[in-house]
Amino acid sequence: GPTRTPFGVASLSRPILDLGAFAPDGDGNIRVPRLIPAGAAGLTIWTQAVELVGIDVWWGEMITAVVQ
Repeated sequence: GPTRTPFGVASLSRPILDLGAFAPDGDGNIRVPRLIPAGAAGLTIWTQAVELVGIDVWWGEMITAVVQ
């Protein structure tokens, strides 16, 4: 990144996969279950959330993780 999107500038680089819209639970957490192939172990992934509320846009910090 940075990469321009219709919502502003993301910290990620392309390709960017849109996982869809999700509603948080009572504690404000969101879980996005995905099947991850065993061959992905050791790969680094990057993720970032964006919250759209009316005309307001809030970007979460980018998170980097290694698939275990």
